[in-house]
Amino acid sequence: MFPMPPKLLILLAFLTALGTSQSPPTDAPPPPQKPAIEREALPPLPYSPKVPHRFIWEYRGVPFASTEVEIGAVSVSDGKSQFRVKATLEYDRDGRILSGTSEATYGKDVGEPLRYRRRLTIRAAGVGGSDSDLTARFDGGIAAVTRREGTPDLKRSDVQVPEPTWLLDDQCFEHWVLLAPYFSKIPVEGALLLFIPYGESTATYTIRHERTEGEGKERRERWTVRQPAVDAKIWTDPQGRLVEYLQGEVRIVFVPAASTSND
Repeated sequence: MFPMPPKLLILLAFLTALGTSQSPPTDAPPPPQKPAIEREALPPLPYSPKVPHRFIWEYRGVPFASTEVEIGAVSVSDGKSQFRVKATLEYDRDGRILSGTSEATYGKDVGEPLRYRRRLTIRAAGVGGSDSDLTARFDGGIAAVTRREGTPDLKRSDVQVPEPTWLLDDQCFEHWVLLAPYFSKIPVEGALLLFIPYGESTATYTIRHERTEGEGKERRERWTVRQPAVDAKIWTDPQGRLVEYLQGEVRIVFVPAASTSND
């Protein structure tokens, strides 16, 4: 069994500051029997490669943060296909400044991470700040995690991870961006077991298709994402791209680049 995270990690700094975060119970609920996403014949990610995809965070309609995601083209190394995903996070609200970067190398799809690194800097007026640096290497169902937080000292641990390994790390909205295109593989509802590198733990999320909204290019599929401490909604476009995320009063929206013809 994989332990539940001691506290809600994804979006924690944002939602705690906004008063909407809460801790999950100690025991995980029993997940639905069928996995949410079957890996057989997963389609390629629908995002244009080597093009920054920008998402704006809003609280009660006021922007306060942004995430930018860039997905590299597929390459071949040692006879195996792989691709890289880079992301940046910028947050500035009420004297709190947070800056983060993440970089992950995947094998044939996002269920097969090979290497991962996340760096995060937090500054608060009158308080100071902290820095953290986490890396993980995945092999044979084990994640070798190395982390440094505020000191030169390194903490190393080997963590058993589920396979496939779907990532959802602290302050890494880009992981929802990568997972959302595969929601179309869910008939109605399913369980998704996600690995949280920062917490060295897992959490089970229930993904459910709610309804279709709009028509043509404006058609959107609406999904609910639930876990004991999370009740969120995600909208995807006809290509399967994540275009909107809503959790409480925090809304995250995709901002198409004017120069990208298919956005």
